Amino acid sequence: MRSLVVLIAFGGWLVGSSCCRLPYRSIEFGSSGGFTGGTTAYALRSDGQLSSITGSKDSFRVSQKDLHRVKRQVRRIVKRYKSGYDRPANMTNFLRIKTSSAQVEFRWGDAHPPASEVVTLYETLWEITRKHVAGSGH
Repeated sequence: MRSLVVLIAFGGWLVGSSCCRLPYRSIEFGSSGGFTGGTTAYALRSDGQLSSITGSKDSFRVSQKDLHRVKRQVRRIVKRYKSGYDRPANMTNFLRIKTSSAQVEFRWGDAHPPASEVVTLYETLWEITRKHVAGSGH
């Protein structure tokens, strides 16, 4: 019985420790500019809630598998690119990673993309978003 209590206490410590937390609080991503000057943006919170910042106020729950995929990509990017990237254009893509202690922002046009890892994360986030938005009838 004593070992069970120790195991439960240790398991609770692991779940609450920083080694198991997601490396971000939220990720905002989208695009803006062009002829209309419009913006399309979404936010993915670390708890898996995906919601539109600029359009409908619908919210979706992202699968653990997709969250894990995003987490791995974000961890690499936050370690390597602490200062972000800023090369906006007429049509600008953006990715804003908010951690507990900082914010890293990437803005770019098609002619001057950031590092391939950043573009891959951006494409992953849109793939996940399309899956949920298309499934909701929007």
